[in-house]
Amino acid sequence: MVVDSNKVFLKFFDDRYRIIHHLLFWLLLTVDYFFWIPDSRHPGDEMMHFVYFGIEMAVIYINLYVFVPFLLLKNRLWQFFTFTVVSILFTEFVEEWIEYTRSGHTYLNIIEKSKGITIFIWNIQDQMLFVYAAIGFKLFKIWIKNQRVIRYLENENLKTELDYLKSQINPHFLFNTLNNIYVQTKLDSKRASQTILKLSELLRYQLYECTKETVLLSKEIDYLKNYLELDRIRKSSSNVAFNVTGEANGITIYPFLFLPFFENAIKHGIDSKNESNITVNFLIEQKRITFTIENTKQEINNQGNPGGLGLTNTKRRLQLLYPGKYNLAIEDKGSLFFVKLILDLN
Repeated sequence: MVVDSNKVFLKFFDDRYRIIHHLLFWLLLTVDYFFWIPDSRHPGDEMMHFVYFGIEMAVIYINLYVFVPFLLLKNRLWQFFTFTVVSILFTEFVEEWIEYTRSGHTYLNIIEKSKGITIFIWNIQDQMLFVYAAIGFKLFKIWIKNQRVIRYLENENLKTELDYLKSQINPHFLFNTLNNIYVQTKLDSKRASQTILKLSELLRYQLYECTKETVLLSKEIDYLKNYLELDRIRKSSSNVAFNVTGEANGITIYPFLFLPFFENAIKHGIDSKNESNITVNFLIEQKRITFTIENTKQEINNQGNPGGLGLTNTKRRLQLLYPGKYNLAIEDKGSLFFVKLILDLN
């Protein structure tokens, strides 16, 4: 099983693991404080180390839960940095004061009697490192949380828009089919019964297969074949060629992605009085689909603009579902209308 390292990394920063975050931070600070710092304060008096450690932890949490939310996140940057630096300096002076007053020195002798101004400054730098590291970690967690909220809202908006676009497509298809059946019941009841059977297969696919986010390409192709067959039953003068090259099993796509092209071909290309042609080709190469559809145009529509709302919605869906992974070409060749769509499913 392949594990997405990025997801694991981001999951680590989830608020559910905040106790682990704090424990790991305490452990890191403890290792640094008790093992790596050549501390000059009271050799042999380990209890004072815990006192100083507690003071520094208190300053870190004051910065995290007071200065960050009430100053930094409210864009009061100068106040934030001022309070942060002052808190660190104050902490170091308090620790020095405790150390030297316990040794019988006065506060005025703190710097003079210490082992050197260098160690004093080094202690401040070390504490600043941990304070700002903790703040950076908290800000990173806040950023990740905000990104999750943004992605959630984007997905909700995307789902709403896609559902709306899909709802615009399906009623249009159903209206066309029912209109076909209405005409056939008056002309040929036997042919009307065949149409009803085909329609039931299409509706079954819509009701039970297309409730999922994606569908099998093989079933989508069968659906499109049945769709064309419905129209062929009504208009015997139309010639339909439907070719599939490659293996479609196992490949999934978003439903009704190709349907508007078929609706457009039938609406503008099929003439019940004159011979009409529709040629459909699917070329499937692993994770790449090349789809083409070409249809003759009715003379009355030669000066028109084939496509309309259906193709506009399809372009919008492609932008939402396959951003940067599709290439759509539409050509009006006078007596012919040609569409080519290339999908990269990687």
